[in-house]
Amino acid sequence: MKIARVTTLALALGLASTQAHALVDVSAFGGYAMTAMGDVNQSLDNFAKTGAGGKSVDMTNGFYVGADAGFTVMPFLKVGPRLKYIQDGQGKVTFTNPANDATIDANLMMYEVGVSANVDLPLTGLSLQGGLWGGYGMANASVTGGGGGGGTQTGTGSAFVGELAAQARYKLVAGLSIGVDLGYAMADVATVNGSNGKPFLSNGSKADAFDFSGLNAGGAVSWDF
Repeated sequence: MKIARVTTLALALGLASTQAHALVDVSAFGGYAMTAMGDVNQSLDNFAKTGAGGKSVDMTNGFYVGADAGFTVMPFLKVGPRLKYIQDGQGKVTFTNPANDATIDANLMMYEVGVSANVDLPLTGLSLQGGLWGGYGMANASVTGGGGGGGTQTGTGSAFVGELAAQARYKLVAGLSIGVDLGYAMADVATVNGSNGKPFLSNGSKADAFDFSGLNAGGAVSWDF
């Protein structure tokens, strides 16, 4: 009985060691994204009040997709790049006269580097990974319609972005896992300007921030080797 317990312990330690010493970890993920477009939504609501039958649809959520890679620098600790794209749901204002309707779209591309750590749960096929990333975010926005003769107006902006994220993974075969992805993006792009260099949207004298911050939840596929 004692020999059996020792053998089981040795096997568990061996499995943990194998996982910890994987040199590279690559993950692809995506899912549902919440956003905090308070300024933009206020502008949509205000515009809806300017015409007969005005109704607004706020921007509150969308989707995200991304990928990252971690390179082992010491057992359980990795550093590496991360790319993430967030597409917010379309904002909209409609009127009794459809010629005055307007839509707004916005997205964010995040270019980050960070550090992550993982813990393998021996004999279960499960592992947990979490990390912190930060870097450069580039936002794009466009407004179509609005009674100004149609057409589309565009704006761009950039800011420092960051995120905390974690994954719970289940190993399917050696080196390949699927799991759940959960995180919080900190991505408030305070300045988005149009092609004329002026604020793309504003409430009075205050430029609208395009805030993509919020909870992200979805699925992931990962490979380690």
